Amino acid sequence: MVPVVTLGLGSWQLYRLQWKLQLIDSAKARMTGEPIPLEEATKIADHAIHEFQAVKAHGRFRHDMEIHLGLRSRGPAGDQRGGGLLSSQQSAGYFIFTPLETPSGRILVNRGWVPREQKDPRTRSGAQVQNDVDVVGAWRTGENVSTFVPPRSFPTNDPERNQWYSIDLEMMAASTGSLPVLLDLLAGPEANNSITELPGAPLARVSKVNLTNNHMSYSITWSAKTLIAHGLY
Repeated sequence: MVPVVTLGLGSWQLYRLQWKLQLIDSAKARMTGEPIPLEEATKIADHAIHEFQAVKAHGRFRHDMEIHLGLRSRGPAGDQRGGGLLSSQQSAGYFIFTPLETPSGRILVNRGWVPREQKDPRTRSGAQVQNDVDVVGAWRTGENVSTFVPPRSFPTNDPERNQWYSIDLEMMAASTGSLPVLLDLLAGPEANNSITELPGAPLARVSKVNLTNNHMSYSITWSAKTLIAHGLY
């Protein structure tokens, strides 16, 4: 009986592996494909279906309302949003979330990561664009708080002091009077060059999808247990 169960679990993980690979490919295609207008994206009630979708918007940044998320690392393989919490390492820094006033309403834009010494906007004044801009970003719906903030181990977000440790989209939107809409500014699109290539500009996200995918290792583990169980039984 045990070998049958472990073999079934191993096969199930292979099925999940294929599902996850398709999910990643689909998300990457949405991120690197033709961006859809913000007006179109906000009309769909289920925002989760847009995850990683490239979206274009026009507006003006509200630098006076920017949010600092951190301390965090830059993230693996250039994923400027996937970094974990840090406390004292040299690679620690902050992600800069800046409200963008658009014809469809105020939204949030994650402009990217800056080292801790550039948290103060005055240290990157050359990148604080004052005129209207066109941006292309990946649509995001927040993050799993437990992934980065272990329960009772880290302080909760403190909007009044602009101290943020996790991406709570609803709270960030309420704090800035924005719609619960978040775009990760992308480093690749030419439309963003006027923003991302300014001196001191935050390091924007590269067009890469990083989703946890452990199904192959799980499948190998269960397959190994099947062989062990077969020998025992």
